[in-house]
Amino acid sequence: MSPMPPEGVPDPEHFPAMNASFYAARPQDYFGRRLQNLMLVAGNLQGLDDLFAKGVTFGTLSAVGPQVSDGVGADTAQERARQTQHFLIAESEVLCHHAGETLLRLYLAHAGAPPSPWLELSQTRSPDEFKKRVRRRFGPGSKASDPANLAEVARTFYLTDVPERLVPPPAPEEWSRGLALIEGYLRYFAALFLEKAALYNAAKHGLALLPGDIALEVGDGSVLSQSGPAVQYLQLRKSDDGHRRWSRVIHWVKSDRQVVLTYTAAILIADLWAAGRFRYVVAVREDGFRVVLPKVSIDDLLRADEARSIVVDEMAVGLPYLVSAADAAG
Repeated sequence: MSPMPPEGVPDPEHFPAMNASFYAARPQDYFGRRLQNLMLVAGNLQGLDDLFAKGVTFGTLSAVGPQVSDGVGADTAQERARQTQHFLIAESEVLCHHAGETLLRLYLAHAGAPPSPWLELSQTRSPDEFKKRVRRRFGPGSKASDPANLAEVARTFYLTDVPERLVPPPAPEEWSRGLALIEGYLRYFAALFLEKAALYNAAKHGLALLPGDIALEVGDGSVLSQSGPAVQYLQLRKSDDGHRRWSRVIHWVKSDRQVVLTYTAAILIADLWAAGRFRYVVAVREDGFRVVLPKVSIDDLLRADEARSIVVDEMAVGLPYLVSAADAAG
């Protein structure tokens, strides 16, 4: 018996069993449940309070919590409402980032049809390595209309880049538009992952963000104004003198839009997962494969509630720094 190598690829003979185990999961359901929780808190908080007041169980644990009622003082009720709003702001933003990054990771793990997407997914352990992969595929050097990119989307989501092989084959114009729409969503989530990483990291690491209502006006507000739910976090940014310094960043959050984006990401994850399951698990192929092409573009979704041509969603203010004697003299 030869000694086992310290590193390397596992025995490919085990990949079919690994794939069967991997696709027994349903990652889209995780985000579906979190969306349900978010919607329940937003739309039926009293019902949840009533439920906990009666008591709930989880395994061997039981919990009974207080509810907000008319007998509670106004200050306490207002504080509860404020904290609930803060939860909704933070959770809707964080959930959208999580779903978008998961979609990207699953897409890159399935692109090229590796023998074990589970292993492919797990091998990308370095954040910098994954960022490089995302930039390489969706960054400035990659065009959304590139036929090679659209063909990769087709093979990853629909098993083939030849629509005539599908049963029934989709109409050519619907096929082309559907692939372009998926590419658009992938690019949106890639930009979110690359450009708003500090926001997501602030939420993941110590919940270092502050939700609340914030208003901003330039002049009398006729030129530029923004107000509403927002999160604040700290980020290192390059200043005008070329140095990286800390800024307080205000990022306005549209929770309803983030919910729709999360739902869309979950749908795309489900579609990608169905294709992977069909490709890698022979036992399920008798169920067939159904093609469902998206119809709403990311641009239509983002602009659905915008009445103004200029929209501010983020503002950064540099933190004050001590000035050295040499700097002052210069």
